[in-house]
Amino acid sequence: MRHFRAILPLSLLFATVLFAADQPVEGRIIQRGHVVIGVPATPPKTSTQPRQAPAAPCALQSTGDFPGLFTAAATDYTYHLRSTGSLRGVVLFVEFPNARTQPTDKSTQALFDELGPPSNKILAGLSFNKLRVDLTPIHKWYLMPRDFSAYPMRTYGDLRNFFRDVIAAADADVAFNTFDFVTLIASQSAVIDAAQAFVLLPEVAAQADGANLRFMTIIPRGLRFPDVLAHEQLHLHGLQDLYLLDANTSDAAVQPFGRWDIMSAGYGLTAWHKEKLGWIEPSQITCLSAGSGEATLSPVHTATGNKAAVVPISPTRVFVMEARESNALDSGLCESGVLVYSVDSTIDSGDGPFRLRPAKTTGPAPLRSCLTPEPNAYAAYETGPTSVSQHFEPGPNLLFEVTGKQQSNYTVRVRPIANPGALPRRLVKVSGDNQLTPLNRDVAQPLTVRVLDGNGQPVPSPSTNEFMPVRWAVIAGSATITNTASDSSGNATATIRTGNSTATIGIRVTVGSVAEFFTIRIDDTRPVPTAVFNGATLAPLPIVAAAPESWVVLKGTRLAATTQIADPPYPETLAGTTVTLRDSRGTAFRAPLHFVSPGQLNFLIPSGAASGTAHLSITTPEGTSATTQRIEIRAVAPGLFTANATGNGVVAGFANRLLTSGDIASIPLFAYDEAARTFHNLPLDLGSPSEPLYLVLYGTGIRNRSSLDRVRVSLRGLDIPVLYAGPQGQYPGLDQINIGPLPPELRNAGQLAFQVEVEGELSNRVTIDVF
Repeated sequence: MRHFRAILPLSLLFATVLFAADQPVEGRIIQRGHVVIGVPATPPKTSTQPRQAPAAPCALQSTGDFPGLFTAAATDYTYHLRSTGSLRGVVLFVEFPNARTQPTDKSTQALFDELGPPSNKILAGLSFNKLRVDLTPIHKWYLMPRDFSAYPMRTYGDLRNFFRDVIAAADADVAFNTFDFVTLIASQSAVIDAAQAFVLLPEVAAQADGANLRFMTIIPRGLRFPDVLAHEQLHLHGLQDLYLLDANTSDAAVQPFGRWDIMSAGYGLTAWHKEKLGWIEPSQITCLSAGSGEATLSPVHTATGNKAAVVPISPTRVFVMEARESNALDSGLCESGVLVYSVDSTIDSGDGPFRLRPAKTTGPAPLRSCLTPEPNAYAAYETGPTSVSQHFEPGPNLLFEVTGKQQSNYTVRVRPIANPGALPRRLVKVSGDNQLTPLNRDVAQPLTVRVLDGNGQPVPSPSTNEFMPVRWAVIAGSATITNTASDSSGNATATIRTGNSTATIGIRVTVGSVAEFFTIRIDDTRPVPTAVFNGATLAPLPIVAAAPESWVVLKGTRLAATTQIADPPYPETLAGTTVTLRDSRGTAFRAPLHFVSPGQLNFLIPSGAASGTAHLSITTPEGTSATTQRIEIRAVAPGLFTANATGNGVVAGFANRLLTSGDIASIPLFAYDEAARTFHNLPLDLGSPSEPLYLVLYGTGIRNRSSLDRVRVSLRGLDIPVLYAGPQGQYPGLDQINIGPLPPELRNAGQLAFQVEVEGELSNRVTIDVF
């Protein structure tokens, strides 16, 4: 039974494969975990010759009173349903007195469509079309005479009654002698603990329409999945469950074979199972009967080529190497590579007859969902300096290696190790773990492990060890391994350079299949922009607008390493800091910089920036800011500078009085108050009409106005003539507005607050004082 539907109670996830009698033959019950086997008390005297799997020198010996019955060794098809050719099955829909169908239940047609054809497709693909299953649904609900709980399947009688009741319920509609097996789909409300497969030995077969009826499966409500039906079907052909039961809870506690086989939690099949079923030929298995040798393996999901290298350890135990490729034909795999696993014909279903020798137990963080619920999703061996390519198996003292790869084909090797105690077998961290390092930097302390052999002694120059070299790999975060080395004291070191990501870096160091892990934490010293302002208004508005060739102020932290001021022409990099503006067209510009400090940058919007939403990013030697600041680029974005550099209050500029002599007298608009440490307005004497007063105001974001008529200044409701609005001429980005003369109506007006309007856009509010 399948065990990966984690949404179900674990009690629903067990397959029970039963063998029982329909005739008065003396029998007994054999129970192996959740496999209950009913067999004749006396084993049969004759049996067909079991198929040998794989090639004869590597065939496993089948143990017990019924060789070839539900075993990892060769299958005896006297007991099991043949696994090649065409088979016919009838699909019956059953309900029980305490679990009748409901109006909300799916129709029999819908149930069949979602189970039958997809399951057949799975089996056809796995068998390379060597097994063809034809399912015939009978579209009606058959009422069983007893609740399902009345068939506890503990004795021959339980199973005999179940078979007899199924036959009696459907006999009027079904010629059972025309079918090889029966599939039951239970009603939605039926409480059945597991999807089950039932097999009756020939001596105790049920009789229906003059023929033996020996094979049956039932699919309960919570497990109506095509792969579950295919899984149960394969029980009829002799395949065991590969999960491992918890002896205390009877739950499927461990998936020692992960997603690598449909008899565990996957969708594909191992080469061992495919050869056992007759879906690949014995000649496609390389038997390394001498305990060493090489082989080239093609992926198991393909029909041609060599599929496995098998090493016999004993008459009942072998090791297998096979190539697997994660794709649509072997779906559900988290990775590709070479599996190393053992097969033991003395271990029963549910006790883990297949055991992986995993290359690793965890995988990349984005794929961690592959690790649930099985722990061996990342078990494959691969080539390359960042991969685990070797496994040493103590006991037989064999080294399994992946030595090469060409496209999807792998070259593998098995060799005995004469002195296994001298092999690198243990890694001890010496230094470099859990250190804090900025982005794009070499770690301050190289990572170091000491490599010990099986006797606990250092392995000299372990990185060049012929049998098990030390390998370093980045398994999480962004980093580069820039250098590795080793010494005569058994130390292996790696120099790591961090990348652009702030995610914690994980480093795996392996020797053979022994691994140790290092963590490098990132000290994020990148610049952090927090707010952007029009360079004159300094207004923290929800949408900050700026115009090409206008001043902008950006605030934040770590914006520059030091404080520095530049003179025109302004550079694009100042004290190691650059500002990049990406405009609405996606074009990137470097902004000219005037002032940089750790907390503030003053810069110009590049002249070519397109109108629309733009984003600003900051780059320093520590990296580029993780976030950008949004700014709206407009043709004009008027702002008036103020004496206190706050964006409000005393306007920055001066007044000019045109004297009757023709000379111009400049008059300040403000003065500094030492006590208050601030600028304040100086009252302007409006004077006589014969000596008119004009104002010169400084701002930014004004020069791109379409015409002078689109610039407007109003004082106390009176429009003041605008004589000039454009570049100041001396300093980049600085604009100037000349207005006047001030009308006599403003005499004794006192403090006046006003704004400049350009193309309908208003500046910040500033003040002058007139008497």
